[in-house]
Amino acid sequence: MDEIAFKDLMPGCAPAGHRVIVYVYPSERTTKAGIVIPEEIAQKNDVKQVRAMVVSVGRTAWADTPGYMIEGPPVSGGEIVYIAKFAGYKFIGKDEREYRVINDLDITLIEENSHGDED
Repeated sequence: MDEIAFKDLMPGCAPAGHRVIVYVYPSERTTKAGIVIPEEIAQKNDVKQVRAMVVSVGRTAWADTPGYMIEGPPVSGGEIVYIAKFAGYKFIGKDEREYRVINDLDITLIEENSHGDED
């Protein structure tokens, strides 16, 4: 998997309001044994949700969620999350990588002890 360090991501913009910018990891195209997975099969594996890294969180993301004023947003930059396959809008960042801007509630799962800032 294309594991990338959080510090290397440069989308060149910030999310407005309740939006979150994420970097979506590319789908696996080969197995651990080196077998190439056909595109059609790889897309079937991505049917419901995809793995992504949170890059930036908007100022009012989750502000209407109970407990926000005490605990703050449930995610921060560098955390690994899962989002719906077609959630949000795609854009190309300053670093030529593809990002998505999604609504705060489009995040369906948060990996425990995940932070993408390991080198």
